[in-house]
Amino acid sequence: MLIKMLPADKKTLLVELARLLALSDNPLLWDGKTKDELRSDSDLNNLTIQKDVLETELLEEIEQHASGFSAPRVFGGFSSISAEKKLIEKLKTYPLSIIDAPETRIQAATSVLKNLLEHHTMENITTPKVIIFQLFLVALRDGHISSIEWMLLKEIQFAFKVTDFIFKDLLEHAESLNNEMSKLLALILE
Repeated sequence: MLIKMLPADKKTLLVELARLLALSDNPLLWDGKTKDELRSDSDLNNLTIQKDVLETELLEEIEQHASGFSAPRVFGGFSSISAEKKLIEKLKTYPLSIIDAPETRIQAATSVLKNLLEHHTMENITTPKVIIFQLFLVALRDGHISSIEWMLLKEIQFAFKVTDFIFKDLLEHAESLNNEMSKLLALILE
């Protein structure tokens, strides 16, 4: 919907930010096992982030709307060095005992976020607002915004220099749209 208002390079950025946000708080798996299920023969280097169907569909929808995005596709996603791979590599640098802690997840995701935003400037004042609004919709996919997602959204707000008033207003509109879509879906499925 609003994604078409973005220039091509910002569509690419939106896709990677959405991927990072969606995966930032998901469970970690080693050889397909959770931390509690690890055994001595588990390959600790085979770290992945669990994906659910809802977020995969949402990310694919964002990617489709970001037409003009021409990088190769990976995980229903695009980039050959995607935010997902960068996040996994960053998480591997932490000790296993703290890798699942919210503070660790926030640190790792923020590090990847800063790398993603490093060379992006916002010439048009509407671009950061569209990106943040779309990211709110991604974060609200399960009905609420987790603490990890919230911290990332605040980092994006500061990086894009979006005022608190506008940030709050965008959040309210995203929550309203999310609620209306949930009601519509419930009505259709009755």
